[in-house]
Amino acid sequence: AGVAVVLALGPVLHVRGSPVFGFMPYRLLAELPLFGLMRLPHRWLLVVFLGLSVLAARGGRGFSGLAACLVLVEAMGLSVVDRPRTDITPPAIVSEVDGPVLDLPPRTLGDDARGRYLVWQRVHRRPIAYTLLMQSIGPRIAAEPLVRAVAGMDRSDPIASKVIEAEQFRQGDFARGVAEWRAGRADPATLNGAAERLRGLGYALVILHRNLLAEEDADRIAALLGEHLGMPAIDTEEAVLWRL
Repeated sequence: AGVAVVLALGPVLHVRGSPVFGFMPYRLLAELPLFGLMRLPHRWLLVVFLGLSVLAARGGRGFSGLAACLVLVEAMGLSVVDRPRTDITPPAIVSEVDGPVLDLPPRTLGDDARGRYLVWQRVHRRPIAYTLLMQSIGPRIAAEPLVRAVAGMDRSDPIASKVIEAEQFRQGDFARGVAEWRAGRADPATLNGAAERLRGLGYALVILHRNLLAEEDADRIAALLGEHLGMPAIDTEEAVLWRL
């Protein structure tokens, strides 16, 4: 159980969201065959709980009454009468979606925008670029230079500095590509023809959600998209829409 606790801490030790130790045993284990398929270190908590349950069962034989009371107290503490709810009201731009849409920014770590896009997709019911599990953005759209450039210009997106974490979600190549754009090492010429490539992938619309970005970032990204996608069909304070 102790070994599993260490492995569950992942490849980088974080305290309150900040990395404090850059090399953990999980990183070595992830390079081994089969073990690398787990990808998500928190799955080792299953081994931790199994080991603790065995120890608790053995230690609680002589204190069954006390053990039952502790379980009851814990259950009462975990029961929530007023469950918190999240209200993700679709923005007005969602009503304009009439075809496969690429929502931007493509932020899937930190302040993850993907959950909003998935909820809004239930309203417009058109294909989007994101999924809920594991590989959160498709490999073909993740390889698009324009998408990587947008992520690189979004200062709220931490993926460029979390390549190791991104590897666990099969986003390692995307994270490295975003880091290239953020560091100014990417070739701007690769952005040429972005509209044609997006149409070739089946997208009919591109929406930049300004309200998910810092104002300065939103203006810079909108200008970049305008340069390569042309004039937007709709431009409001909360979102910009291009028809491809």
